Amino acid sequence: MNGAKTLAEVAVEGTMQSHPPEWHEDRLAEARGIVADVAHHPDTLVLLACRVICAHSLDPLERVEALGLMKLLATTTPNASSPCVGGAS
Repeated sequence: MNGAKTLAEVAVEGTMQSHPPEWHEDRLAEARGIVADVAHHPDTLVLLACRVICAHSLDPLERVEALGLMKLLATTTPNASSPCVGGAS
């Protein structure tokens, strides 16, 4: 490609950045709070929170539930991005 990075390359770089250990825990806690209070947050923020949960949660059930919520919101939210693929294993 003409020097532009693919989305996959950007994602890999993002996961390789060094963050303090508590950074992931803080982002995950914030995302869980948003999902727990869906009625008081815009759908786009809930979708972002679900993506964070899919990427950083170690609990497979939590990831599946976040993915299900993303699918539900994606059908009702115009211009919503597609659900996340992968996540923590």
